[in-house]
Amino acid sequence: MVEDFYYGLSDVPLSSVGIQFLVQIVDRTSCSSKPTINSTALTNTTITVGNTFLFNITAQTNCSGRTISDILTLSPLHMEKSNMITDPTGKISTITESWTPTADQIGSTVFCTSATDRLKFN
Repeated sequence: MVEDFYYGLSDVPLSSVGIQFLVQIVDRTSCSSKPTINSTALTNTTITVGNTFLFNITAQTNCSGRTISDILTLSPLHMEKSNMITDPTGKISTITESWTPTADQIGSTVFCTSATDRLKFN
């Protein structure tokens, strides 16, 4: 029940509205393994100013009954992330990153990624 009051000056609500919601209870899977992430980019890659650099990030779930829900990235300014493509099983997902660095971006740059998975509901 949600109730609103006149600025807390009264114990009598101005209105009351009942709330209903649905909760689904599921068995917790015994798998605690995090998704595996792979990249076509090397750990230390040299990129030339003005040239477009493309690479793929692939995430794979290591638990049965789970699917990859997102591949998250923390990337340099103007790096573009494609939509995620997922294989029919839902276990492997891929994004493509595209970046054309500018002269003001010369130097070392950090790129971070992580993947999240979720329990697949029938």
